[in-house]
Amino acid sequence: MPKKAPFYCLDEVRSAAAAGKLAYGTLRMQTDAVELGYSREAVLKILKNLDAKQFYKNYPDGNFQLDAYKVKAFSNKQQDELYVKFALRGQGNSMILLVSFHLNR
Repeated sequence: MPKKAPFYCLDEVRSAAAAGKLAYGTLRMQTDAVELGYSREAVLKILKNLDAKQFYKNYPDGNFQLDAYKVKAFSNKQQDELYVKFALRGQGNSMILLVSFHLNR
């Protein structure tokens, strides 16, 4: 059941993004991001700049808690509304596991 508060601390997410600690959940997701015009560095910048106001929902998915955000970003000189969903893995030096990165549907 979705929750209305983030599971992960945004400071930890931002710190992991600033350190470049990002893993794509699937190769397809990485391809989708590139096709939308977002390089790995652009994805990290979006994650580094997440704001609590952009939070959409949190829910469990198997062994993970997933936080989802709706984010406005620019690619190819156009503004996109993106759906970004991730988990943090590990303690201390967390790695962002990105499981969704696509246009908001």
